[in-house]
Amino acid sequence: RAVGVSPEFVRDLRSAGLQVTSAHEATGLAAVGVTPAYIREMRDAGLEVKSDRDASSLRAVGVTPEFVREMRSAGFEVKNARDASSLAAVGVTPEYIREMRAAGVEIKSAREASSLRAIGVTPQFVKKLSDAGYKNLSARELTRLAAAGIDDGFIREMEQYRDKN
Repeated sequence: RAVGVSPEFVRDLRSAGLQVTSAHEATGLAAVGVTPAYIREMRDAGLEVKSDRDASSLRAVGVTPEFVREMRSAGFEVKNARDASSLAAVGVTPEYIREMRAAGVEIKSAREASSLRAIGVTPQFVKKLSDAGYKNLSARELTRLAAAGIDDGFIREMEQYRDKN
Protein backbone atom coordinates (compact mmCIF):
# COMPACT_ATOMS: atom_id res chain seq x y z
CA ARG A 1 0.00 0.00 0.00
CA ALA A 2 2.86 2.40 0.81
CA VAL A 3 4.00 2.43 -2.84
CA GLY A 4 0.51 2.67 -4.33
CA VAL A 5 -0.51 -0.93 -4.82
CA SER A 6 -4.24 -1.43 -4.74
CA PRO A 7 -6.63 -3.96 -6.23
CA GLU A 8 -7.39 -1.41 -8.97
CA PHE A 9 -3.68 -1.00 -9.76
CA VAL A 10 -3.28 -4.76 -10.18
CA ARG A 11 -6.47 -4.99 -12.27
CA ASP A 12 -5.28 -2.13 -14.50
CA LEU A 13 -1.89 -3.76 -15.05
CA ARG A 14 -3.55 -7.03 -15.95
CA SER A 15 -5.94 -5.29 -18.34
CA ALA A 16 -2.87 -3.72 -19.97
CA GLY A 17 -1.68 -7.27 -20.64
CA LEU A 18 0.87 -7.69 -17.88
CA GLN A 19 0.56 -10.76 -15.72
CA VAL A 20 0.90 -9.83 -12.08
CA THR A 21 0.91 -12.99 -9.98
CA SER A 22 2.15 -11.86 -6.59
CA ALA A 23 2.16 -8.98 -4.16
CA HIS A 24 5.95 -8.85 -4.57
CA GLU A 25 5.59 -8.26 -8.33
CA ALA A 26 2.92 -5.60 -7.83
CA THR A 27 5.01 -3.81 -5.22
CA GLY A 28 8.11 -3.86 -7.42
CA LEU A 29 6.20 -2.45 -10.38
CA ALA A 30 4.62 0.32 -8.34
CA ALA A 31 7.90 1.18 -6.62
CA VAL A 32 9.63 2.05 -9.90
CA GLY A 33 6.59 3.79 -11.38
CA VAL A 34 5.29 1.26 -13.88
CA THR A 35 1.75 2.13 -14.91
CA PRO A 36 -0.61 0.64 -17.45
CA ALA A 37 -0.04 3.76 -19.58
CA TYR A 38 3.73 3.17 -19.51
CA ILE A 39 3.28 -0.42 -20.66
CA ARG A 40 1.01 0.69 -23.52
CA GLU A 41 3.45 3.44 -24.53
CA MET A 42 6.37 1.03 -24.63
CA ARG A 43 4.38 -1.43 -26.71
CA ASP A 44 3.24 1.37 -29.03
CA ALA A 45 6.93 2.17 -29.54
CA GLY A 46 7.33 -1.42 -30.76
CA LEU A 47 8.90 -2.94 -27.69
CA GLU A 48 7.40 -6.13 -26.38
CA VAL A 49 6.92 -6.01 -22.62
CA LYS A 50 6.34 -9.62 -21.61
CA SER A 51 6.83 -9.70 -17.87
CA ASP A 52 6.94 -7.69 -14.67
CA ARG A 53 10.74 -7.99 -14.88
CA ASP A 54 10.75 -6.41 -18.36
CA ALA A 55 8.51 -3.56 -17.24
CA SER A 56 10.33 -2.81 -14.00
CA SER A 57 13.78 -3.01 -15.61
CA LEU A 58 12.78 -0.62 -18.38
CA ARG A 59 11.27 1.88 -15.99
CA ALA A 60 14.05 1.63 -13.40
CA VAL A 61 16.74 2.71 -15.89
CA GLY A 62 14.61 5.37 -17.53
CA VAL A 63 13.77 3.80 -20.87
CA THR A 64 11.11 5.85 -22.62
CA PRO A 65 9.25 5.27 -25.86
CA GLU A 66 11.26 8.18 -27.30
CA PHE A 67 14.51 6.43 -26.40
CA VAL A 68 13.43 3.30 -28.29
CA ARG A 69 12.28 5.29 -31.32
CA GLU A 70 15.43 7.43 -31.38
CA MET A 71 17.71 4.40 -31.13
CA ARG A 72 15.90 2.84 -34.06
CA SER A 73 16.03 6.07 -36.06
CA ALA A 74 19.78 6.08 -35.45
CA GLY A 75 19.79 2.74 -37.27
CA PHE A 76 20.24 0.61 -34.17
CA GLU A 77 17.89 -2.28 -33.66
CA VAL A 78 16.54 -2.55 -30.14
CA LYS A 79 15.26 -6.10 -30.23
CA ASN A 80 13.72 -6.49 -26.79
CA ALA A 81 13.26 -5.04 -23.32
CA ARG A 82 16.52 -6.55 -22.11
CA ASP A 83 18.46 -4.79 -24.88
CA ALA A 84 16.77 -1.46 -24.16
CA SER A 85 17.42 -1.78 -20.42
CA SER A 86 21.08 -2.68 -20.81
CA LEU A 87 21.70 0.15 -23.27
CA ALA A 88 20.05 2.76 -21.08
CA ALA A 89 21.70 1.45 -17.91
CA VAL A 90 25.20 2.26 -19.16
CA GLY A 91 24.29 5.45 -21.00
CA VAL A 92 24.24 4.34 -24.61
CA THR A 93 22.35 7.02 -26.52
CA PRO A 94 21.44 7.46 -30.18
CA GLU A 95 24.15 10.13 -30.36
CA TYR A 96 26.74 7.70 -29.01
CA ILE A 97 25.77 5.13 -31.66
CA ARG A 98 25.96 7.73 -34.44
CA GLU A 99 29.32 9.08 -33.23
CA MET A 100 30.85 5.63 -32.86
CA ARG A 101 29.71 4.66 -36.34
CA ALA A 102 31.10 7.94 -37.71
CA ALA A 103 34.41 7.01 -36.05
CA GLY A 104 34.34 3.77 -38.04
CA VAL A 105 33.13 1.33 -35.41
CA GLU A 106 30.62 -1.25 -36.53
CA ILE A 107 28.39 -2.02 -33.57
CA LYS A 108 26.39 -5.16 -34.25
CA SER A 109 24.46 -5.71 -31.03
CA ALA A 110 23.21 -4.18 -27.82
CA ARG A 111 25.78 -6.27 -26.01
CA GLU A 112 28.64 -4.74 -28.01
CA ALA A 113 27.29 -1.21 -27.56
CA SER A 114 26.83 -1.72 -23.82
CA SER A 115 30.32 -3.19 -23.42
CA LEU A 116 31.95 -0.34 -25.31
CA ARG A 117 30.13 2.31 -23.32
CA ALA A 118 30.60 0.59 -19.95
CA ILE A 119 34.35 0.31 -20.42
CA GLY A 120 34.61 3.95 -21.52
CA VAL A 121 35.30 3.62 -25.23
CA THR A 122 34.50 6.93 -26.88
CA PRO A 123 34.70 8.18 -30.46
CA GLN A 124 37.71 10.23 -29.34
CA PHE A 125 39.43 7.07 -28.05
CA VAL A 126 38.80 5.39 -31.42
CA LYS A 127 40.20 8.40 -33.29
CA LYS A 128 43.33 8.52 -31.13
CA LEU A 129 43.97 4.83 -31.79
CA SER A 130 43.39 5.40 -35.49
CA ASP A 131 45.83 8.33 -35.48
CA ALA A 132 48.37 6.03 -33.79
CA GLY A 133 48.00 3.59 -36.69
CA TYR A 134 45.35 1.24 -35.40
CA LYS A 135 42.38 1.54 -37.73
CA ASN A 136 39.25 -0.51 -38.31
CA LEU A 137 39.29 -2.16 -34.91
CA SER A 138 36.26 -4.25 -34.01
CA ALA A 139 34.05 -3.50 -31.04
CA ARG A 140 35.55 -6.52 -29.30
CA GLU A 141 39.11 -5.35 -29.95
CA LEU A 142 38.32 -1.83 -28.72
CA THR A 143 36.74 -3.21 -25.57
CA ARG A 144 39.74 -5.41 -24.85
CA LEU A 145 42.21 -2.56 -25.41
CA ALA A 146 40.28 -0.17 -23.17
CA ALA A 147 39.87 -2.82 -20.47
CA ALA A 148 43.62 -3.39 -20.47
CA GLY A 149 44.29 0.34 -20.14
CA ILE A 150 45.91 0.58 -23.56
CA ASP A 151 45.48 3.92 -25.25
CA ASP A 152 47.16 5.97 -27.96
CA GLY A 153 49.81 7.25 -25.52
CA PHE A 154 50.79 3.73 -24.52
CA ILE A 155 51.01 2.69 -28.17
CA ARG A 156 53.26 5.66 -29.02
CA GLU A 157 55.42 4.91 -26.00
CA MET A 158 55.82 1.29 -27.03
CA GLU A 159 56.87 2.21 -30.58
CA GLN A 160 60.35 2.98 -29.31
CA TYR A 161 60.80 -0.74 -28.69
CA ARG A 162 59.52 -1.90 -32.06
CA ASP A 163 62.94 -2.16 -33.75
CA LYS A 164 65.06 -3.11 -30.72
CA ASN A 165 66.69 -6.52 -30.69
